[in-house]
Amino acid sequence: MEAIAKELTRWQAKVEERDIISQIHESILGHILSFLPTMEAVRTSVLSKEWIDVWTSITNLEFNDSVLSSGKKMQKEQYVFFMNKILLHLANLSTQSFSLCLTSYHYEPSLVSAWISSILEKGIQKLHIQYSDKVHFPSYSLFSCNSLVELALQMTCTLSVPTFACLPNLQTLSISGIKLVSESPTYSKDLILSFPLLKVFEAKGCEWSTKQNLCIQAPLLEKCSISVWTSLSNESCKSSIKIVSPHLTDFSYEGDLEQEINLSNPSSVQTASVVIVIDEDRKENMGKLGFQLQKLLTQIREVERLKLLLYKVCFVFSSHVIGNFQRYLLKILSTVNSQI
Repeated sequence: MEAIAKELTRWQAKVEERDIISQIHESILGHILSFLPTMEAVRTSVLSKEWIDVWTSITNLEFNDSVLSSGKKMQKEQYVFFMNKILLHLANLSTQSFSLCLTSYHYEPSLVSAWISSILEKGIQKLHIQYSDKVHFPSYSLFSCNSLVELALQMTCTLSVPTFACLPNLQTLSISGIKLVSESPTYSKDLILSFPLLKVFEAKGCEWSTKQNLCIQAPLLEKCSISVWTSLSNESCKSSIKIVSPHLTDFSYEGDLEQEINLSNPSSVQTASVVIVIDEDRKENMGKLGFQLQKLLTQIREVERLKLLLYKVCFVFSSHVIGNFQRYLLKILSTVNSQI
């Protein structure tokens, strides 16, 4: 009997050792699963009844339709079904960060828009979206998501800017390829975007197509990079972009300077980069371009480091046009007390 008791004790110890994972708190298991690809983490729900909801405690969800699952890429229909299933559970998730990369298939714009709305309505802190096709971005959901701390949008879409919006917790904002339009095109006053905690702002290859002025209020902003183009139409754009940021130290601009750039406290800028693209089809705007460039460089004349680049100066310009612009440039540079 003693031998049987010892064997039973040994067997029970082995069972407990094998089942030690089930004794780990669900939040810890969720943290462990967060190191797996999201798709694989979700698959653990089929292991047992105890594992059905473990994946829902993952705080960081990353979805990429080009990532292999079980050695092969999901078909479009499978991926849509998978995404819809995940978003149905979104209200019960502990998600703080959500990344969505759609590069393999073409999706219905309304479907992608609905996905983004569901994510924003969850009240997440970090959101990264990459999508190459055109889609109507749910602007209202975006500007209502007060929980956002970090936002990166790399997509082709139109974003309607309200007359006033505030994202109180946003610290990092990066947008690329987005067309910015006014939510109220007949509104005559400035459009105001308030970001009390924003420290980094990047706008790459964006298009600004409204005559209303845009004011970005970011008292803690340290780095600002703007690559904004006016509307592709021939209509003249007289709007301006004003950046209210008393602690701005790093500023860069790339574009056609159709819009006036105003810095509230340019003396704080230590490093600046200005890249001007000259439109071959708008030779008549050379004088205006020179004037706008002079105003911009005059604002940042006290910087420690300045990079200035002008390209696409077309050789089909007449010598008179080129001469005028060269004189403008020499006059501008003479006012800048920096080493270029």
